[in-house]
Amino acid sequence: MLPRTPAPRPGSADSRRPNDQPGRKPTNEPTAQPSVTLSASAPLGLVLLALLLALGPAGRFDPALGAGTAFAAGLMAATATFAALTLAEIATGWRARHLGLAAGAVVVSGWGPSSPQAEAARTWPQARSLGIVKPLATAGAGLGLLVLAAAALGAGWSPLAAALGGAALLVGALALLDLLPAPGRSGGLLVLARAWKRNDRIAGERAVARQGIRTGWALVALGFAAILVIGPAGLWFGLVGWLTLLASRVEQARTSLRSATAQVPARAAMTPGAPEVAGWHTVDVVLAEIGPTPHQVLPMRRFDGSLDVVLPADLYAVPGDDRDVRRAQDLARPAVLLAPDEPVGRLLGGGGSAGHHPPIGLVVDQGRVLGVVGPIELARVLAGGAAG
Repeated sequence: MLPRTPAPRPGSADSRRPNDQPGRKPTNEPTAQPSVTLSASAPLGLVLLALLLALGPAGRFDPALGAGTAFAAGLMAATATFAALTLAEIATGWRARHLGLAAGAVVVSGWGPSSPQAEAARTWPQARSLGIVKPLATAGAGLGLLVLAAAALGAGWSPLAAALGGAALLVGALALLDLLPAPGRSGGLLVLARAWKRNDRIAGERAVARQGIRTGWALVALGFAAILVIGPAGLWFGLVGWLTLLASRVEQARTSLRSATAQVPARAAMTPGAPEVAGWHTVDVVLAEIGPTPHQVLPMRRFDGSLDVVLPADLYAVPGDDRDVRRAQDLARPAVLLAPDEPVGRLLGGGGSAGHHPPIGLVVDQGRVLGVVGPIELARVLAGGAAG
């Protein structure tokens, strides 16, 4: 018999999304200190940055410099760069925890450190504070690299000083790039905070999307002009502008979806009657239990009582030889738990399914699953079916 009040399982929907549980109030207490995790691509990014610094600043400083010495200088400068940026990300996480937000783990990948599980701002003062602290922390990392470059120059390590100086310029460029008024950047958070203060969050997100589209077009135009003036190096501006434009278009579409679903309760949009799947059962047992089901999303309960979802399409995709070995919970996808009267728009507020999966919600009342809200239900809401 399942426990009435299951404990959160690490990595489950309960532990990953502490503010997504129905009826739970957001907490303002600081969360635990974030950990630092190295991804598999981190060494590759470190080596590539070391090569760029060795062939660029260190090599140009002394063309007669040996390849081994230049690479050693580039490697030390690249290591210092990754360390400085990681400290800046930790400082940003500390500020988020001070504001009562979950900072999440700092993941160091080949592109540098980031906090992919950081909680979004819940108020406009939080958004403004986070928009200020991130570029300041990055700029501080660049200044730290300049101090190291001056120390290396004073010690007579000229190749290392040149590499550290180039790294400081790179970090300074990242700080300026982060100030662009576009989604996913600190400049976008500042635009969000200003518009949010005047109206509401939806209005702020719309303002960020509009400003991001303008910024993207401006950078694309700047890139074309730079190509005519300075050559192929201007492609960098065009690439940044194109990516900014795409991200802003996606944010604009997401904001429109949230606005359209903000007044629709989950009870009105859900599809009821989906059979609940036991996560510890094997795939062949589950397929035998559900049979030819018309539902495209099924709620799945793990042994500890936590809830996720599983797709029948994923179950049928398992090869026949593996169906008596693999369990349903091996194919689970995370879900947002919604109270019956909560708006469907909360699915689109950053707490949806992980990765590139579409957001899926489970409507839960006192531990009992009432229905499922997935992409089909969202499309029905937009078409006016649930509202009508």
